[in-house]
Amino acid sequence: MTGQPYLPFRKRHTVLLIGHGLGGLKRVAFSLQRSGHSIIWADDGVAGLRTAEAERPDLIICETVLVDVSGFDVCHKIKSSLLPNTPLVLMGRLGDEPTDLPRAFRAGADDYFAKIMDWHLVLEKLQALVPMKAMKPAHAYSTTRTAETAEICFE
Repeated sequence: MTGQPYLPFRKRHTVLLIGHGLGGLKRVAFSLQRSGHSIIWADDGVAGLRTAEAERPDLIICETVLVDVSGFDVCHKIKSSLLPNTPLVLMGRLGDEPTDLPRAFRAGADDYFAKIMDWHLVLEKLQALVPMKAMKPAHAYSTTRTAETAEICFE
């Protein structure tokens, strides 16, 4: 033992956020950025599907209510064919949990949470989901972004 501090390996993760970026989703983005993760935004479901296919993120968070299609439909499409092994979390409105939760799991979501939650708990839940996906090789990361990007890493 040399007395050197133990430094855990940090992996940079890319997180796709699908939604209008207001309220809860904006708080999630802020928390993820502060934790060091790379964020990609898609404003609606169609853009989210295109971005998911092009960017192949490590984690996807999608609002249940989108301007063009249902977040449940986006989730089903991603989990059934586009990226079945990528963890996907649906984020709904506070109070909609009794109906949204079973619907989210039927659509293939790995987890569901309401927009107003303890954000430390949200981060813990998201960090637990990412290891479900096999680490992708460095060459699999695209150098271009199809949506607004902010630099942000899970410890």
